[in-house]
Amino acid sequence: MKEFLKSGDNQRIFNKAINDMDKESIEQLNASFRRYYKNIILISYISKTIHFSAIEFDKKLRNYYKKNLPIPGVTEKSITQEKHLLMDLLMSTDEDTTFINFQLKQKNISDYIANAHLNSKMKLLSNKQLRILELIYIHNFNNKQIAKILNDSEQTISYNHQAALKKLRNACKQEK
Repeated sequence: MKEFLKSGDNQRIFNKAINDMDKESIEQLNASFRRYYKNIILISYISKTIHFSAIEFDKKLRNYYKKNLPIPGVTEKSITQEKHLLMDLLMSTDEDTTFINFQLKQKNISDYIANAHLNSKMKLLSNKQLRILELIYIHNFNNKQIAKILNDSEQTISYNHQAALKKLRNACKQEK
């Protein structure tokens, strides 16, 4: 009520209604108060809508980043954190001596294959296909993560993965 009377026009209408006490000035005071009250309700509604919309937007943004762009150390610990750090390292464009040493010491996927016959067939694959198989089966990355690392589309990664498996399957069938 004090806020309503702070306005000069409202104060004047109020004083006139108190002094005159006629029906017209009281109706004018009531109409003025209704307009003021509707504005308060509208401002309150808009304020609450903005507040809760911002909270909802923040939730959606966090869920998006949690699902699509995981941030190391924020939501997951240990193994997943190491995976993210490795992914960051693989995606890094900065030349770093530790990264170069990592690449030099890194084992090839063929080092993990005990079957000599299959290992010889791995030579039929392109470097890109070998790299994709390595990232999938050794480092346990998914197509989306590999696409980011290799700066390629998920469809290309999936296609190369399937093509590599098909080549290996066909090469092994021909030998039998």
